[in-house]
Amino acid sequence: MTLHSRFGASAAHRWMRCPGSIQASEGLPNVSSEFAAEGTLLHGVAEDILRGGGATPAVGLTDEQWDVVRAYVSFVRDCAKGGNLFIENRFKLAAHPEFWGTADAVVQKPGAELHVIDLKCGRGVAVEVDYGGRINPQLGFYALGALSLFPGPYGKIFTHVVQPRLGGVKSREVTLDELSKLQAELLRAAANAVADDPRFAAGSHCKFCLARATCPTLRRFVLDTAAMEFANA
Repeated sequence: MTLHSRFGASAAHRWMRCPGSIQASEGLPNVSSEFAAEGTLLHGVAEDILRGGGATPAVGLTDEQWDVVRAYVSFVRDCAKGGNLFIENRFKLAAHPEFWGTADAVVQKPGAELHVIDLKCGRGVAVEVDYGGRINPQLGFYALGALSLFPGPYGKIFTHVVQPRLGGVKSREVTLDELSKLQAELLRAAANAVADDPRFAAGSHCKFCLARATCPTLRRFVLDTAAMEFANA
């Protein structure tokens, strides 16, 4: 397994909508932000606590950051009661050599239930479990990963986002049929991304794209949007 996948779960919402962003971003610097660094820190502290390490205030977190960690840890522990808890498990999907990632928390419950839990530390963008009746592709990706690690069978599969700073806990049941269709979409997008003429599409998913500053598709989208707003003013 390589250290970096072009088709990471966290950016699935972008490269599924705009497969061209993969080639457009190649070779561009990916500078980590303070928000990403904080997210990595809080994930690490939560992992230590859930593994029984008992992280202490010596870690240097603020009271507000501790509130984020405690909210996530509390939800995971409640969900795991009577079940089997797996923390930060790496997975690799057989469907594609670059479909891999790490699931924050996975719980197997009696009654053939599987729970996939993802911690979000941000306060700027609310992450939903469902977009227009469709499973959040990142969560669906993680659910596929959990199934690859712990095949089941399961009667019910649930996905959860824990975003203490924006919306709290959001949950959604997902079916095997939905996940099968999502995997097929992921494969189609990945195939298009490496084609000679990949598809480009602009939208809200461009926010964190490395190529956004030089992307002609995004530039046209911004100009067209501005023109429409001016015409309707």
